[in-house]
Amino acid sequence: MSRLNKILSILLQADEPVTVDHIAVKLGVSNKTVRNDLKNLGEILCKDGVKLVKKSGVGVFIECDETQRQKLKARLLPEVSTIDYSPEFREKYILKRLFTSEGDVSIKSLACELFVSRATIYKDLEKVEEWLKAHSLKLIRKPNCGIRIEGPEYQWRNAVASLIAETKSSDELKQMLLSSDSSIIDYKTLSQLKSLADIDYLKLKRIVEKWESDFGLRFAEEASLCLLIHIAIAIKRLEQNKYVELSKEILDSLKGKEEYKIATRLTEEIETNFNIKFPPSEIGYITLHILGAKILRSNVELDDLNLGEDSNDLAANMAREIIEIAESILGVDLKRDKQLFNGLRLHLGPAINRLKYGFTLRNPILGQIKEQYPEVLGVAWIASIVFEKYLGVKAKEEEIGYIALHIGAALERAKKPLKALVVCTSGIGTSQLLVARLERNFCIEIVDVVSTHDLKSYPLQQVDIIISTVPVEVSKPYICISPLLTENDMERLNSFISEIQKGQKFREINAVTKQPAEKGGNFVPLEILGVGIFLPSREEVLRYAYRKLVERRIVKEGYLENMLKREHISPTAVGAGVAIPHGSPELVSKTAVGVITLSKPVIWGQDRVDVVFVLNISKGEISKARLILEKLFEVIDNKEKVDFIRKAKFAEEITKIMEEKINAAK
Repeated sequence: MSRLNKILSILLQADEPVTVDHIAVKLGVSNKTVRNDLKNLGEILCKDGVKLVKKSGVGVFIECDETQRQKLKARLLPEVSTIDYSPEFREKYILKRLFTSEGDVSIKSLACELFVSRATIYKDLEKVEEWLKAHSLKLIRKPNCGIRIEGPEYQWRNAVASLIAETKSSDELKQMLLSSDSSIIDYKTLSQLKSLADIDYLKLKRIVEKWESDFGLRFAEEASLCLLIHIAIAIKRLEQNKYVELSKEILDSLKGKEEYKIATRLTEEIETNFNIKFPPSEIGYITLHILGAKILRSNVELDDLNLGEDSNDLAANMAREIIEIAESILGVDLKRDKQLFNGLRLHLGPAINRLKYGFTLRNPILGQIKEQYPEVLGVAWIASIVFEKYLGVKAKEEEIGYIALHIGAALERAKKPLKALVVCTSGIGTSQLLVARLERNFCIEIVDVVSTHDLKSYPLQQVDIIISTVPVEVSKPYICISPLLTENDMERLNSFISEIQKGQKFREINAVTKQPAEKGGNFVPLEILGVGIFLPSREEVLRYAYRKLVERRIVKEGYLENMLKREHISPTAVGAGVAIPHGSPELVSKTAVGVITLSKPVIWGQDRVDVVFVLNISKGEISKARLILEKLFEVIDNKEKVDFIRKAKFAEEITKIMEEKINAAK
């Protein structure tokens, strides 16, 4: 690093003016050299609109904001500028430093390492503290000493595993952990990962694979990766004489299981290869991971499994109840879907063990589920009350995401293809080609192909839609396309069919719930709880919402604690500055959507939120949830409407835009 860069580094790290003497001593040069360097540095900084201030008797400092600070690093510090120094990077960096340090970590050292001021580190620690709290750990601050992490050993290990998983995607992790080619991994990332659990991953992988083969096991890819990481962390901690403690009651119950014997065989092999000793509690800990892992049933179809509808085990009971709730919300018959029941039951078996013992299975496509299937995820959120009922715990969003996948797949299977009538006047050859392409590319049933002349006498009550190659006048929904079905036609047809299916489902739900969908009808009661108000944190937003909802007799006592607990497990931010907090339907007296807009965004998990929709659905009106969620997400997905709500000054403005979408008929 050049001397100018070193001086700039010293100035940017400092929280107060730095004397020329201090810089000279640090660099091992004369005061005169430093003064000359400062003059040159000042001229360079001036070009970037940054002022180098020199005050006699006080010292030297730089006047700049955070954006200018980043630009300076990029321009004058090439060896640092390649590193992402965003708040998200700093949060993960600080967590890694805390997890790998055997003592307290000073704020000053973090500021130096991350090239920011101590004030910035203190701000970063707010996010770090929230992350640790979500993993049942505490950030301990000692004045004049530093900071460290405290909490139970098993929570510590779970948190480290989560941190590793959050840092890299599944594919990157597999490449980093299992590849013998270190050149494909950037040194800094590898060193950070290795510092968390530095062992021979290839050797461990071979041991685990042989063990799986010996016992006829085959773990799902995510579960296998999680098990590998947890064992690696266990080896590292055992080397440091850090042990997991399990109660005698839990350990005795585990020793009676076949999985404990399987775990014992695995640990014996690891002990031989890694020169480490696993006490019974650590074998029990690995047993818990095996119990919580998803094991694949190879060469067996879900609907061929002999699980039995009359099965009385806990997973089966929970699966049935989740299906009942989803069925009630969606207005779709799901009880006959054997694949849904079997799939849920197979998933819930290990999920029960994961939740019971505080483990989490990563869901690598959770972001995609949130983005592409928000309504189904909302249904799974509501159905997750089953976990509270049977296990006394709230499911994390990773688990809820998997439940949503099962429900979403069932919905796809339940879709009835639209009956289509094709009107074509271009000859039999063209019509046959068109029909073949339609059937190959779209989930529709072609009932017949007719000419415009025959269309006049055709019984249209037998079809849902009409696809025509010429303009026609009909009472049924229709679309006009080219006889050759161009790419543009296919895009239009996709949208057309999707909209018709949505409308069909809307009518089915209204029929099931016996709710009118007349324009202007108050199908979803809106409660504007606050417009443009200032609240300093997510917790204060929820407390404010709770007070307003209680005043209006919408929710019961205990609803606040229920919402807070749910948020700490699974933050309900859905992107675009919006959050949808909610509590258990048992604690809701009256179904309503509460709306709060904030004057300043608050941190909400990993997002910043300034528009809050508090979703309150009573147990007796769960059947309304699907339509409420569908309409709510139509608002959220429309950036202009969200911005209108965000900027609204009066409750009436928000009510108008919400009712246009939520309460209007399709």
